[in-house]
Amino acid sequence: MMSDVLAEVDAGALAQLIELRARRVGLASLRDAVNNPVSSEGALHSCLKNQEWIFGGAYVAELARRQYTPDTILDIPLLRGDGSLHVVELKRANVKKLIVRRSGHLMLGAPAHHAVSQTQNYLRTLDESRQAVLARHEIDTRRASATVVIGHSQYVSEGITPP
Repeated sequence: MMSDVLAEVDAGALAQLIELRARRVGLASLRDAVNNPVSSEGALHSCLKNQEWIFGGAYVAELARRQYTPDTILDIPLLRGDGSLHVVELKRANVKKLIVRRSGHLMLGAPAHHAVSQTQNYLRTLDESRQAVLARHEIDTRRASATVVIGHSQYVSEGITPP
């Protein structure tokens, strides 16, 4: 009887349902971590492990290796379909002074600028080390790109109303 039921099941649809369920569980876990004001960067990283779909691209995989040069340890290295690297730099959800008001205007605070500068330095170092990384790991770092994930609007303060 079970074989009859399985014969009628569309394997593609079943795979999509399983993937959807896994994504929902992953999002719930991430939401819980973000909603905890003392969650660390490590806690968020654990929730994002093997959830590369959340970054909006079609990535081949999250790479196990996080260090390609002596002075860069990447939070979430993702491999794109063209063999190049995409770096996700992850920071905490609860970031003080993420948004500040200057002269009546809203702007990103120092923590966001520091994260972007850190990521720019990673990309520069990876680009400069392209030949060695390509030869050793078969990862192209010349066309590397990056995303910085920092803060959540629920933690914005200083008299600034979240959207």
